[in-house]
Formats: sequence, structure tokens, C-alpha cells
Amino acid sequence: MILIEGGISMPNAIIDKDKALKKYSQTEQRIYTNLSEKIINDIDSVLSNVKERNPVKLRDNTPNILVKQGINNLPMYQNPSHIRMNILSTEEAVDKGIIIRQGDNYHGLGKKLYLETLNGLDNPRAIFKKSNDKDYIIISELNDCNGNVLIVPIEIHTTTKVNKVNINTNRIKSLYGKNNIDRYLKDNMICGNLIQIYEQKRSGV
Repeated sequence: MILIEGGISMPNAIIDKDKALKKYSQTEQRIYTNLSEKIINDIDSVLSNVKERNPVKLRDNTPNILVKQGINNLPMYQNPSHIRMNILSTEEAVDKGIIIRQGDNYHGLGKKLYLETLNGLDNPRAIFKKSNDKDYIIISELNDCNGNVLIVPIEIHTTTKVNKVNINTNRIKSLYGKNNIDRYLKDNMICGNLIQIYEQKRSGV
């Protein structure tokens, strides 16, 4: 037993566990340099509380690459149901008591890969704009467990309601591995549905 302030004793195991959790949180935040501890905690809360309906702020600002394209520098939010669909597998969702509806796609990326992709939005592989000028697709540097390139569709200059207050935001619509991404991009560029606005410069190219 360890005596703490006020004369209350607590088992070593509990204190060691608390220290370990705090250390993990600090380490996690160092890895995801573009994500605050609050954002990481809010994602954990959405995963543990499947009834949460408030949109979650995933970034305090919009990646500078997008801002340079004339997009307002706004916080980026995502609906909690989509966060769960991106991170959880269908089996994990069912285990949490989530009702799977027709059209629901649970991608099962896991929290680690999901956070890595969010953290890498400042350094994407490429960015495409849809012909409606409202929707963009960010092509990440990462792949899912099936080798599919992870993409992040976003909707710019929109509003979302958080605790009954409307907030201006650039909304993250989803985050998932896209099968046959090269064919998808090529076909949509040919027919004019997509315009490439950014491509990462490769060293030696």
C-alpha cells in the first residue's frame, strides 16, 4: 500500500495503472503531433459511448495545403457514427450493441491507423477536387490491412451543430481504404468529375 495526501492509502497496482495510462496518453500525443490530447480522448469517448451524437472536432485547423488552395482555415469535425464506422469492424460494432443498418459500412481500420491518417493530413500524397467545388478527396500515404490506399473525403465551408450551436467547419466525411484507387481517379478525371489540385513532390523526381 502507498500513503497519499490526506492519509488515504491506495494499492500499488491502481497507482501503477494510472501512471501507465497517463504515460500512454502522453506517448500517443507525441506520436500524433497534429492531434491534441482532447481530440484523442474525444475519439475514445465516442467509441465507448455508442449513443453519443455530437459531432467530434478532429482537428483544430485545416491543413495548410488546403488553405493555400483558398479553403477557409476552419476546425474539422466528423459525425460520431462515421468515426465508429471508420474505426470499428462490423463484429466490433455488434459487440458494442450497435444496430447495423442497410448501407452501413464498417471499415475496421482500428484507432491507431485512423489517428495516423488524421495526423498525416498535413502531408498527403495528393488532393483532388470534385466538380461541385464543395467536396475534396485527400489521398493519404497510408494503406489499410488489405493494401488499399486510405482516402479522406471532406466537405468544405459547411456547418455542423454541436450542443445545439452551429459551428463553421470543414467536415471530414469519412476515412477508409479505397479499392482500385488508380482506376477510380483516372476514370473520374477523364470524365471531369475530379480535378487534381496537389501532388506531393518526391525526392529525386
